[in-house]
Amino acid sequence: MSVTESRVEMPPGMAMSTSATGPDLARLLMRPKGPPRGGVMIVHGLGEHIARYIPLASMLVEGGCVVTGVDFPGHARSPGGRGDLGSWEMVESIFDESVSLLRKEAGEHAPMGMVAHSMGGLLGLRYLQVRPEVFSRAWLSSPLLRPTGKRPPWLRPLVRALASVVPGLVLSSGVRTSQCRVVTEGEAPDPHFHNRVTVGWGVEMWRIESRVWAELDRLAPELQLLMTQGEADEVCPPGHARELFGKLGLRDKELKMLEGELHEPLFGAQAVMVQELVKDWFESRGLIAFD
Repeated sequence: MSVTESRVEMPPGMAMSTSATGPDLARLLMRPKGPPRGGVMIVHGLGEHIARYIPLASMLVEGGCVVTGVDFPGHARSPGGRGDLGSWEMVESIFDESVSLLRKEAGEHAPMGMVAHSMGGLLGLRYLQVRPEVFSRAWLSSPLLRPTGKRPPWLRPLVRALASVVPGLVLSSGVRTSQCRVVTEGEAPDPHFHNRVTVGWGVEMWRIESRVWAELDRLAPELQLLMTQGEADEVCPPGHARELFGKLGLRDKELKMLEGELHEPLFGAQAVMVQELVKDWFESRGLIAFD
């Protein structure tokens, strides 16, 4: 994998990366000034993008970590059909490349942390199951644990049938910005946001959901896990986070329920508090340190 110049305008810290195993993707890569203490992979949610996490990444870099993450295929500055990540195998290869980059930058045996939001939480959780040796610490923010949701019984067979014929058919995810955070008056919409998902990727997320819940025992018992969840989240209902938390057999797990918060507490009214919470948590687990 290499990072190359791109004609797509990129924020500082981002560039287009070429891959030997998958699509070229817009990648964030930030390095600390001194020797790295560890590495962190950030995983964004459906319809958003990695550049939103640059302030969080800056805090982690200040604490001594190399930080990386990508715009998934079909998101923001990465090519591809909107809302189409292809398959779990594609996602897994993207994560593998991020891990390889972190090990190259931070050291083969450096401690690794994960930050994953919403759909990224579902995908990150699956990766923690299939690669339990990689990450020792993880923060799941409002994870999308039940993408099937409350659907009419006839809908799933219909979507599966469509996916077998036209997997690239694009539908609305139904998620509105106002469900994610409070939108201020006169706020300009983010041009890199979308609320699209292909039927093929929707069915693939159902498959990933099934495996995540069936294989919770594949998580490394020594994994240190922080989960945060908005109490007023309509996108990923709080009950799903509580259900998962109750089933996890981890020795070090913590669930923070955030009163009044919607789907994106990191970008909501309590954003500063949430970042401080995460900072303190990673610092107390020895991944980051400040003078």
